Amino acid sequence: MLSRSRPTGRRGDEREFRGGCLTCDWEGPVHRGDGYGDGDNEAVEDAHDHAFPGWRTLPPITRVEDRWAVPQSRSRWAQLTSQYPAGWIDQGAPVLAWSRYHREAHAPPHAGRPRYELRINRPPSSRAKRPTDQGALF
Repeated sequence: MLSRSRPTGRRGDEREFRGGCLTCDWEGPVHRGDGYGDGDNEAVEDAHDHAFPGWRTLPPITRVEDRWAVPQSRSRWAQLTSQYPAGWIDQGAPVLAWSRYHREAHAPPHAGRPRYELRINRPPSSRAKRPTDQGALF
């Protein structure tokens, strides 16, 4: 992800973000925001759309406790990544995890984590039908 701040006068700095590829000249569109999930998430997602098309269909980590536990456990890691396309893990494919709150920032690679952890929205509850309204029965 590429980022820069530009002075805008009274309002302070405006931040711009864009995704970039490490192996070719591709750069994504500019996204503006304050960071921490606003503007930077979109740029990171653009870069992953370029490098790993279809990443949104990867299986997510669904519990906060598992964000650290799954990558540390060889068997749980193998179970999660067995559903990834061939070669993606070696190329640095992201790990998906359910967001804890709206617009949670994606976690970049850092010590102990060699890949992005992308936060995705939790799917809606499985209650497709609401309880029957008693008034409708009479």
